Amino acid sequence: MTASTTAVEYNPFDPGFYTSDPFAVYRWMRDEAPVYRSERWGWWALTRFEDVRAAITDPDTFRSFEGMDIDDTALEQTPPGSLPNMDNPRHDQVRKVVQPYFLPRRMARLEDGIRSVVRDLIDSWPERAQVDLAEELAWPMPFDVFLTWWVCRAGARRAPSRWRGASSWSAGLTSSRAACPAPPI
Repeated sequence: MTASTTAVEYNPFDPGFYTSDPFAVYRWMRDEAPVYRSERWGWWALTRFEDVRAAITDPDTFRSFEGMDIDDTALEQTPPGSLPNMDNPRHDQVRKVVQPYFLPRRMARLEDGIRSVVRDLIDSWPERAQVDLAEELAWPMPFDVFLTWWVCRAGARRAPSRWRGASSWSAGLTSSRAACPAPPI
């Protein structure tokens, strides 16, 4: 890997970046600055597959403790000690504890419950021409799946499909809209 800096700026924080031609910048980065350094923001971006693979398989050189996002949102949304933001040896210790719960046979038991959560999310969208899948599906879905499972394990019948604030969360503890999905363990 060789680092490169130049007058071309990759600024994913600028909304105009996405309305211009971001693929031209990505192409330039891949071809001319595969290890791009943003002086303005103080971070690096790898743009070639082999470089990314080399970085993620070299935990002694590349660290995760500061998060994987280019801004501070991960620090605002992820508690300390979150697995993606953890380095070895602690990462491997925690992964060894949680990995058995993500085996294919255990995940298969969650399928009906996950499908139910996804259907609830999709059903909550009014009929319209556009939906922001990141905001309205990808972001809430893992939380809804986990909280639905957790509330059911705590003895409630089923959590609401949307977890928006403490009032809806606490309402989920007494909700009885439908039966709980099967627990993963």
